[in-house]
Order: sequence, then structure tokens, then C-alpha cells
Amino acid sequence: MTPQTADLKAVIQRLEKLETEGRKLKVAAITALTLVGAALVMAQATPTNRTLEAERFVVRGRDGRQRAVLAATDAQGRAGGLLLFSGEGAQPRLSLGVIEESPDITLYSGSGAALQKRTILTAREDGSPGLQLMDGNGTVRVALALTPDGSAALAFNGVDGKPRAAIGVTRGYGPGLLFTNDTGRIIFRVP
Repeated sequence: MTPQTADLKAVIQRLEKLETEGRKLKVAAITALTLVGAALVMAQATPTNRTLEAERFVVRGRDGRQRAVLAATDAQGRAGGLLLFSGEGAQPRLSLGVIEESPDITLYSGSGAALQKRTILTAREDGSPGLQLMDGNGTVRVALALTPDGSAALAFNGVDGKPRAAIGVTRGYGPGLLFTNDTGRIIFRVP
């Protein structure tokens, strides 16, 4: 083999090596351009508004039972916002709501037909807060209220829901205490 033949063979091998590397580089460049193009197309297809809208969302546990509800209306169809948390058997246990401009927090107990509201903390449209405690029958037994003028009252009701005793401080009359009998007749009052 002559030196020219050896040099020619080496040049041909280097040329083949360069052609192979060129093909690999060309495939890599085409793949990269395809990926960049796909990313650009997907970026254009991504919605800019990431808001999920509905009138009602229900969250269920692994067992399929309702655990929470976020709704735009209450059970009577009144507009507002309601977040309801449920316990076992999908029974309501706590609700947070703003219905007809009045926010409230309600605690429940019991189940089925015996399900009752037991505690309600509310703020009326005029801004005055109130707290009601109910017995197992749903009868308001204790009520605490503060009025916009600054008057405060604590009332105790009988099992029939009728007022039996009240203590309060009114803006115009000052402190007071009141007791009534079964018929609602005042039996003791200070002042």
C-alpha cells in the first residue's frame, strides 16, 4: 500500500465519520425543533382563565359519602354562599353561610329525623350579632343579642320556647332583670 492510498483511506474514514456525526446532529436538531414547536402550540392552547365555575361543589370521602358542600344557594334556594361540612352518614355538622346578606355559623347534632340545629351564631343585616342555643328538639333555650344602639340582652326560654328570664342593659334604661311565668305574665322585674 502506497502512502497516497493510506492517506486516501484515512481521508475517506474521516469523511464517513463526519457524515455520520452530521446525520446524528441533523436528527437531534429536528427533534429539538419539533419539541420547541409542540411546546409553543401547547402554550397557545393553555387557557389564560384558570377559574372553575359551578353553582355547587360536593366533596366526597373515599367511601363515597358527602363530606362538604360549597353552594351558591341554601336548601330553600335563597341566594348567598354556603359551606356545609358533614359527619358520618352525610349528616350536616357545621355550616358557614351568608344568606340574604346575613352571615351565620350553625352547629348541628343528631341524625335523620332527629337532626337539629343546636347553635347559631349570626350577624344581622344591621350588623348586630346574636347567639342562639337550642335543645335537642330545636327549641331556642338561650339567646344572646347585641343591638346596633349598643343594648345587650341574655334571654332564657322554657322547654316550650317561651321567654322565662332575661337580663339586659339597654341604652335608654340601663340594666334590667325580668322573670315571667308559663303564660308570659311578668312575675318579677328590676327596675
